[in-house]
Amino acid sequence: MMISLSPPELLVANEYCKGLADKEVAGNLNKSVWTVKTQKRTIYRKLELFAQRVYKIVRFYVHGRDFV
Repeated sequence: MMISLSPPELLVANEYCKGLADKEVAGNLNKSVWTVKTQKRTIYRKLELFAQRVYKIVRFYVHGRDFV
């Protein structure tokens, strides 16, 4: 099970992993702050969906079918 981020999302995620602010990420990637914020929101949404799937799988293995 993998999260599929687009190439631009991967670049943005990499910059945020360096601890940079929105404006710094936008400057480093030559993008507008709004574009970077939109891509960050998409990344968070994809991560949340991934976390929910993992949680359901763990619950299934720990508690069985009744909890899925």
